[in-house]
Amino acid sequence: MSAQAIFWIYIAICVLIGVFSSITTNKTKTSANFLTANSTQNVFVVGCSLFAACVSGTAVVGVTNNYWAFGLAAIIYSLTRVVLTLGMGAVVGDKIYRIRTVVVNQMFGQIFLPQDSVLFGVVSSLILIGVAGASIRAAALMLPSLYPALANDLPLCLLLVTILCGSLSTAGGIRATNATNTLHAVCILLGTFLVAAIGIYQNGGLTASIQAMPNARGAHWFDFGGTTMVAFIGAFLGVVVYSYVGQTEWNVSRSARTPRDAKMAFLLSGFLQLLLAILLVGIGMVAVLNVPDLKGSTAMAAAAYSISPILAGVAIAAIFACSVSTAQGMYIAQSTISMGWIKSYCSRTNKQLSDKTQFRVMQALIVLLSAIAFVFCWFAKDLIGFLISLLSIYTPFAIVMLLMFFYPKTCRKSTCTWVFVFSMSFLLTFLFVPTVSAFFQAVAYPLLIGAALGVLVALLTDKRPINIVGLFRTDEEIRADMRREDLRVAELKRKNML
Repeated sequence: MSAQAIFWIYIAICVLIGVFSSITTNKTKTSANFLTANSTQNVFVVGCSLFAACVSGTAVVGVTNNYWAFGLAAIIYSLTRVVLTLGMGAVVGDKIYRIRTVVVNQMFGQIFLPQDSVLFGVVSSLILIGVAGASIRAAALMLPSLYPALANDLPLCLLLVTILCGSLSTAGGIRATNATNTLHAVCILLGTFLVAAIGIYQNGGLTASIQAMPNARGAHWFDFGGTTMVAFIGAFLGVVVYSYVGQTEWNVSRSARTPRDAKMAFLLSGFLQLLLAILLVGIGMVAVLNVPDLKGSTAMAAAAYSISPILAGVAIAAIFACSVSTAQGMYIAQSTISMGWIKSYCSRTNKQLSDKTQFRVMQALIVLLSAIAFVFCWFAKDLIGFLISLLSIYTPFAIVMLLMFFYPKTCRKSTCTWVFVFSMSFLLTFLFVPTVSAFFQAVAYPLLIGAALGVLVALLTDKRPINIVGLFRTDEEIRADMRREDLRVAELKRKNML
């Protein structure tokens, strides 16, 4: 069986699962069903979905490429995601589930100032669409590995991946995303395990492979010193807390049945990411030992092809799985934010949108977002660098949210606005002043300084404290919300049957 056959079998199974889930979603056309699956998903499905959504194709492609180019220091990025996700489960996973609104920027607008909802919504939209574009590009770069004739036709590859991601998300919402992400999680772990295990075995085992690594390509593969480590620490700081305000994680975690299930799903996702981080180290070693010259290919695909075409098909399907799952999550998250803006406008103008209309509007938004993400694909040249630069923008807002949750006395009504002003100013300086970017090396450092200054200036100039009373739902309120939603769904089904 060829690599192409393995790949297309995976795509067929993915589409079938997505279609089946979409049928279930479309039986009840409500916004809650589309965005959170009416909070009916079990821990395993939610945990796998969080894992697949967080472990993008960008991370797998970029990290394995960095192992090949820089050495073991690239593991910092993978370990960052592990710490991040486990921290989500241990610290804030259940709190996010209890927040009354599922839209992150609306929470900022309610606790701080109304304009903060718009400011963070715009920033979040830029990040979500950019990450979706980077993920689509990562998947598109895999297609020439299967079909060399596509090597000079990147636009066609980007278009094919965009259509696949957009159609799965549009049809079934978060339920279809969770279902296909469970398949993606299995495919990701299976593909990476096979490439790492078989590749290391063929090189004489783990001990022999490790002994050969320091001399491979003349690189100091185990070197963590110098500017490389400084850059990776910056990457760590830039993404270690970003998902605390990531709309994708909020949507997926809110699809769990209870706050405890959401907490356990994050912990499961963190464990799976740790397993993947270990496997990617093995793939990096195999790539260095087996493929001294990538010649434009990706390290994981090249390592897999050096073992067998069948394994290459599994590996490419795994990378494709990472990219598709992440892009789907970004689409659902951005449609959530956009729908929140639309509903706020309708509320101000005394207009009402039916559940079915909201459902259709969100589907239309995903089609639009797919087109925008396609344009963003062109700018995602350095996948890991592009991803870290985008995700780092979340850092100051995540810090504000953590302060709001655990140390509310340190926040004032204008804190979020001041943090935005300082952080975005420092970001622009970092991007356009070469001296500054050379000094800091990673965008996280000036953003952290901006966040600290914003909190300090608000404390010194603003006497208005924030009020988080009523921000979180109690267990009784959660059960009441679910009962009301069940009754509403039953009524809609009854009307549809008449």
